[in-house]
Amino acid sequence: MKIHFYGTGSSEGFPALFCECEYCRTARKIGGKNIRTRSSAQIDESLLIDFSPDTYAHEVYGGLDLTKIKYLLVTHSHTDHFYAADIEGIFPPMAETSPERKLEVYGNEEIGKLLKDTLQEGYESKVDFHRTESFYPFQIEQYTVMPLRANHMQSEECHLYIISRDGRTVLYGQDSAMFPEETWEELKLWKLRIQSWMD
Repeated sequence: MKIHFYGTGSSEGFPALFCECEYCRTARKIGGKNIRTRSSAQIDESLLIDFSPDTYAHEVYGGLDLTKIKYLLVTHSHTDHFYAADIEGIFPPMAETSPERKLEVYGNEEIGKLLKDTLQEGYESKVDFHRTESFYPFQIEQYTVMPLRANHMQSEECHLYIISRDGRTVLYGQDSAMFPEETWEELKLWKLRIQSWMD
């Protein structure tokens, strides 16, 4: 399983918009790995986790190829993780795509509402929504995906995701305070090596 982190910043990114603090000024000056965009990661070629307002930058500057993305897992509806307006880009006249081209979006009930409220009528021709529920695993091609409950928003069921394929397993666990007890209980059932990557 190949993992590429495109965005690892917080909701404001780093450096933060308008911020005049020493750290943000230094990051702007140095650039490179000091610049951190909003949350997104790619698993192999066709699976993307979260669709932030920085997705266009990830495509233009970071090497993300959205023409190869078939599946989108969304953790929750905060705009730094799901910027639904940019999903409009899959429709003509903004994009020329084959008639068969569809984006399969997986997320909680709020993600489904956002798609319906944001996208043009008839969006189902290009975007399929699949509702996810914590602790109910599902298959995406060769992947087994287990949504876990995150401790983030009280108004909706936010998810962390365990993704498995060919004996490899990754936990995508961003934007959560201390995990709920039921999530810890589920994690005990999985063989995971806890690791953190920072550049």
